[in-house]
Amino acid sequence: MIETGRRGNLPARTTMTTRNAERKGAVTRGTGNVFADLGFPDAAARQAKLRLAYALIQSVEARPLSQAEAAKVLGLTQPKMSALRHYKLAGFSIERLLNLLTVLDQDVEIVIRRKARLRKAGRISVVAAIVAASVLTGCGRPRSARDEHAAAMAANIEAFATKLTDSDEFSGVVLLTRHGQPLVRRGYGLADRKAARPNTPETPFMLSSVSKMFTAVIIAKLVERKQLSFDSTLGSLLPEYPSAEARDQVTVRHLLTMSSGIPDLFRVPEFWAEVATIKSPTDLWKFFATSPLQFRPGTQWSYSNSNFLLLGAIIERRTGRAFASVVEAELFRPLGLANTRYEFGGSPKPALGYTRTPPAGTRANSARWFLAGEEPKPGDDCMICTPMGGGYSTGDDLARFADALVGNRILNREMTALVLTGYIDADYGGRDGYGFETRVVNGVKIAGHRGSLAGSSNQFEFYPDLGYVLVILGNTDSGTEVIAAHARALLTSSAPS
Repeated sequence: MIETGRRGNLPARTTMTTRNAERKGAVTRGTGNVFADLGFPDAAARQAKLRLAYALIQSVEARPLSQAEAAKVLGLTQPKMSALRHYKLAGFSIERLLNLLTVLDQDVEIVIRRKARLRKAGRISVVAAIVAASVLTGCGRPRSARDEHAAAMAANIEAFATKLTDSDEFSGVVLLTRHGQPLVRRGYGLADRKAARPNTPETPFMLSSVSKMFTAVIIAKLVERKQLSFDSTLGSLLPEYPSAEARDQVTVRHLLTMSSGIPDLFRVPEFWAEVATIKSPTDLWKFFATSPLQFRPGTQWSYSNSNFLLLGAIIERRTGRAFASVVEAELFRPLGLANTRYEFGGSPKPALGYTRTPPAGTRANSARWFLAGEEPKPGDDCMICTPMGGGYSTGDDLARFADALVGNRILNREMTALVLTGYIDADYGGRDGYGFETRVVNGVKIAGHRGSLAGSSNQFEFYPDLGYVLVILGNTDSGTEVIAAHARALLTSSAPS
């Protein structure tokens, strides 16, 4: 239950209770010195406060730590840690409520009712809740102008996405984080329209070309290990490639920056007609590898999925392993991307894709969404296509990937700078780096990648100098680009320092 007193348009006081404790129990108030009751010395109070808040936030919805892992952070036993999950108010988790409270320009008084005879586990969970509220809402300290600016932007972006959802122009997830902390984390619309299953922050979405970043990062890791060079020619790595012109002139650098001149197999009708029957990556070469280069490598930009298919072949050749297994071993597992995978299936269920384009033989209806192809089943995925894109992920996992990359936890500092530098002008108003799309807007550097297919529209951007990560994943053909442009304008506007 949430009780509020009004002061203007904002609550003057917020009271939070648990349902069971509300019926019988006393009231415990945060006094600013709650650690004395737990025996923390003053010198350790701040550290303990941060550890408790961190463990609470990560454990309430088990993101990204499991309860057992969070319990280890707290030094608690599993039963004690599980008590934290019971603090849910009016259908909202504590995490969600605290995120909402950060938007309010006010002092927040947290009051938690508890049983008169409270066990130590309950006592610690109450204290942790009070501590987390103090940390996230800024109780006891004035909020900075930058905090106010970030909160206002978050509210604006949520309202904008809601408006598009209400007009049936967007369905998906929006995540905006700042230095790893969520400012916006919401699902919109339906993941499955027939079953009325809603999109949530935990829903995996088809990535389309967003996952080209994974291919690029694996190539960069191989360069770090001196298993190849950005200047290695295609012929030196794949000597059997049919075109002598491409073998001699195209380098890894050209493939990464979409400047090779190799035609895009996605533009070949026969590819789409035969893709389901293809058994190996080299079988796809017939759709583009004998065609002449469209321009001299390095002189122009032209988006070609063929470039990343070849990068995948190079990875397999250099590692001796299947592409997907390399990415899983080098990125997904080490980074804890538990909901990122290349194959359909598992839990939670991914969002189904919907398109305005009707199936063959169906009358067009601009007001109707059609399922984008048949409902996918395990084994349907084109695993040989994965270097070009595909797979499934969540906003949380992609944000974790971005933070790890910017924090130089995937590549070293010099290599990270190389891959995120723009080298050649592209059609989106920016410059392509090594597998990343880059822009500079109002002096603010942005990197990331887009991705779209029928029933899939994604925008993934991170702002290395500001600490923001923006993930917009959609299971329809529209909406994500508009939201991304709106958010980009806000994030690159003049902000308080």
